[in-house]
Order: sequence, then C-alpha cells, then structure tokens
Amino acid sequence: MNKFNFVKELAKRLNCNDYVAKHFVDEYNKLVVEKMCEGEEVKLQYFGKFIPHRQPQRPGRDPRNGEFHEIPERTTIKFKVSANVLKQMNPDEK
Repeated sequence: MNKFNFVKELAKRLNCNDYVAKHFVDEYNKLVVEKMCEGEEVKLQYFGKFIPHRQPQRPGRDPRNGEFHEIPERTTIKFKVSANVLKQMNPDEK
C-alpha cells in the first residue's frame, strides 16, 4: 500500500475527504520526524515505538574498488512493534 492508497482508505474510514486525510498523514509524519530529530522516542501505545539510534563512526570499504574509508557517525531510526500488533498478525501463536 502506498501513501495515495493509504490516504484514500483513511478518508473512507474517517468519513472525511481526501484532503483532510492527507493533511493528517503529512502532519503525523512531520511530528514523528521532529521528535526523532530532538532525540525523543515516539511511543504509540498498542502499535509500537520509533527509537532514534546513534551509529558511531566506523571503518567501511567501497565494494566497487576496495578502498577503505571512514563512515561518519549518523542517527538512524529503529522501530519496535508492540506485542499487541504481533498478536493480531499471528493469532494462532500463543
């Protein structure tokens, strides 16, 4: 499902127009990114949490020519899904 289809489905479920649903999705995404940039984890109860993760500087190698170089430190995002979602996706497991 892409963003267009997601917005259409959300608008239908919320009984609103596509513009409102798209605005909601865009603002939701902006808010999550803002909080992640501030170093906060974003926890959505019964869904999961987005966790900012610092990757330290490390050595790397260019696979095309074999040259070694340093990969700079950066922040990535980890997502940990909630147990509730896992139970819904795997109802046969105990």
